[in-house]
Amino acid sequence: MAYFSEKGGSPKAWEEAPAQAYDEDAYEEEFLDEYDEDDYDYDDYLTEEEYQDARRFRFRMAAGLLDFLLVVVGMVVILLLAALLVNMITWLQGDIDQMFTLLQRNL
Repeated sequence: MAYFSEKGGSPKAWEEAPAQAYDEDAYEEEFLDEYDEDDYDYDDYLTEEEYQDARRFRFRMAAGLLDFLLVVVGMVVILLLAALLVNMITWLQGDIDQMFTLLQRNL
């Protein structure tokens, strides 16, 4: 059974503790007032070196993401060019066959 102790008191069983009313709206308002993200600036708590490291890390992440996207785009372009090359070779074979067929009929 879980036990907890109150300040200056003896340990009480969890079940013996008086039930407290939970007001969710009041808790949210208190939490939002205390930790308002608009007023909270993480840069105030960073040293210059930590700020530069975080900035460098963000740029490295952006560069890595850009590299990945460019590799994917490059693969798509290579596949597209290969499909065009296969299409052109197929067209050329058909054109050569047709040319020889016409030459044989005229002779």
